[in-house]
Amino acid sequence: MGNRVLIVVDDQSVRQALAESLGPDLQVVAAENGDQALAILVNSAPDVILTDALRGEPRLRAVLQRVGLTDPYPNGPPSPR
Repeated sequence: MGNRVLIVVDDQSVRQALAESLGPDLQVVAAENGDQALAILVNSAPDVILTDALRGEPRLRAVLQRVGLTDPYPNGPPSPR
């Protein structure tokens, strides 16, 4: 199996579309929210995490920290222009 991708998106149709578009060469795991993503990360780390983090779910910060990343928007996402 190819590289492992974790999709963390709350919208089920978006999660499904992303998973289908990535194709059969990748091992895709999906989570609806940060809590589910953290549960997945307990067992294994993905090579790539795709998320709609700009939506501001607080637990996504914990996901970033779990994989050794920092929050790019510690004061919240930027305002739309």
